[in-house]
Amino acid sequence: MEQHYGPQMSAPQCSVSLTEELVSTLQIEGPLTMDQLLILFPGTTWWQFFEVIDSLSRSGRIVINPTDDRDYLLSIRPANAA
Repeated sequence: MEQHYGPQMSAPQCSVSLTEELVSTLQIEGPLTMDQLLILFPGTTWWQFFEVIDSLSRSGRIVINPTDDRDYLLSIRPANAA
């Protein structure tokens, strides 16, 4: 199945743009749940969203913690954390 992106944005540009927008949002707003972030990015598919979250987590840029209500809290990893 072919994925469709906006008319002016290829797949790699979309991922980079979404990655930077998500990081910027977490830097400005502070920790947010995945549900809260999905509401803030309504044009994003679940696949795009999880792909970016996975990449950010694996690279150590964000921290993901479970919440009590079956959600996950995402936050920027502090600069001094390894």
